[in-house]
Amino acid sequence: MTAAVESLPKDHRQIGRALAPLRHRQSIGTAMVILSSVAIAVVPSFARLAYDGGSNVMSVITLRCLLTVGMTWILMVSLGQTLWIVRKSLIVSCVAGVSYAVMLFGFLGAVKYIPVNMVILIYFSHPLLVGVAAALLGDGAMNMRMMMAFTAAFAGLGLAIGFSLSALNATGLCLAALGAVTCVFVIVGSARAMRQAGGLAVAFYMMVSATITLALLFPFMSVFALPQTVAGWVGFAGVAIGSTIGTLAFLCAFPIVGSVRATMISNVEPLLGIVFAVLVLGETISAMQMSGIAMVLAAVISTGPIGTKPDGTDGDKSVDRGSDRQSPEADIRSDTTLLSSPAQLHQAHG
Repeated sequence: MTAAVESLPKDHRQIGRALAPLRHRQSIGTAMVILSSVAIAVVPSFARLAYDGGSNVMSVITLRCLLTVGMTWILMVSLGQTLWIVRKSLIVSCVAGVSYAVMLFGFLGAVKYIPVNMVILIYFSHPLLVGVAAALLGDGAMNMRMMMAFTAAFAGLGLAIGFSLSALNATGLCLAALGAVTCVFVIVGSARAMRQAGGLAVAFYMMVSATITLALLFPFMSVFALPQTVAGWVGFAGVAIGSTIGTLAFLCAFPIVGSVRATMISNVEPLLGIVFAVLVLGETISAMQMSGIAMVLAAVISTGPIGTKPDGTDGDKSVDRGSDRQSPEADIRSDTTLLSSPAQLHQAHG
């Protein structure tokens, strides 16, 4: 094997060595998306437990955002990073934070009015919307193969979740749809903010903006209510911890794998949500739902090798830093901005 490698032209061997760290980073990015999917998948079921235990939507999501701010700051300090980011990224991050607050209110608010399965189906239509939005804005590839994969995945979700029309509630439907639409603004906006800033810095300012937004709206929309039962506290903690880990992992991952690819991989979230609904809420999985799960997994696999777009390139334009395709070494350098210091980012984009 060594002899075969050494027999390759020198340029080929150099490219192979240069691409090795890039492939490793793609694997890390994919692992973070999967971690995010697992963490976020538990949130709807835990939210239902929190509400049944005496809490309410605004109390849950406001404290959840406050916890995320603290955890992000601690993580940044432990990694030796500062809070400095360029003005443009700061503005985009804050706008995305307002959208994030609305997204949380829609997603977790809908759980009070319609079944968790219905919320999951509507909310997780956002990968389709993100793919279309990214293509329209020039931030990602959206060819026919990817469109077919997204469509198949959404159809599979319909089978996997299996809802009853008799369970429809107009308020719940509108809230779930609101969560899906605003999620597009969060993902696309975050991707643009990360063109000139690290993922954690963007996440920090986004969560600060979301927390302030919810705090200002709180007196007009709700009263503070903590859970009154053990199960309610379990749900309350599950929402806070699960969504915090999920959000941070996702925001740090898609500068590596690309926003379109990351949202495609995250289609496993509702499937995992079904599993947690079975474990936590005692729901069952039918043969039709199993066939839907198979469709979604097939759609995810059909998008190509992990961490690549269907055309074989890595990531998306949102992390290409405005340049044409360069050498493998340049690609590796551009991908290291995930947790870069502000000075390094300024040099990289200067």
